[in-house]
Amino acid sequence: MSPSSSKQQLKPCSVLVVGASGLTGVACVRALSQKAGTKVHGFCRNPTKLDPSVRALCTSVIAGNAREERDIESALISSNANWIIIAIGNGESVAKDDIRAVSAKVIHNVLLQPAFQHIRVVVVSSTGAGPSKIIVGMGIGQLITFYLRHILVDHSEQEAVFRSPELRSRTTVVRATALTDNRATGKLVTFGDTQKSPSIHTDRADLANWIVEDIHKENWVPSTVNLTGVK
Repeated sequence: MSPSSSKQQLKPCSVLVVGASGLTGVACVRALSQKAGTKVHGFCRNPTKLDPSVRALCTSVIAGNAREERDIESALISSNANWIIIAIGNGESVAKDDIRAVSAKVIHNVLLQPAFQHIRVVVVSSTGAGPSKIIVGMGIGQLITFYLRHILVDHSEQEAVFRSPELRSRTTVVRATALTDNRATGKLVTFGDTQKSPSIHTDRADLANWIVEDIHKENWVPSTVNLTGVK
């Protein structure tokens, strides 16, 4: 097979980043833009919040509300996405919120439509969501879990939607430890749901790079992964 014919057989990757104006969404946009042949479409309620340098990395920026099925449908159609990365919610707030759970149900309903059943999903979640535990030692994990209880409930309900029988075969859930910026090490490790995490921080750039590499795997398989950064 000639090099040119091999290139022609590569499947184009078009990714809709839901929550593109958030810190994790921006990190995903930046990482995706570095992957050759990948089209990046940002989806957010207020595109003016995106820095011009980030907007320039996007093939398109789509205004919409993730709580509205028609907005998600329109975004998937206009982007011709075959991947959707969901990085929703204010990671800096621990107040009670339902944006993750509600938007998950909306996106779930849209993805079950015949036109969108080829689309795969990456859900950015958190350690402590679902059956996973925050284990730090000296009882600190329990204190952190209590402090984050509202956010963890929202993440857990979000996960449950995407781990449903209808979507689990095309979804990866990525649970990260506390997200930080400007601490990238280029190294992430996985750990079990009830294992003590090797560290307490995950750099957003490292997380985004992991996601990008995962969705571009030739033999991609759905999974639920607990990640943290190491030196």
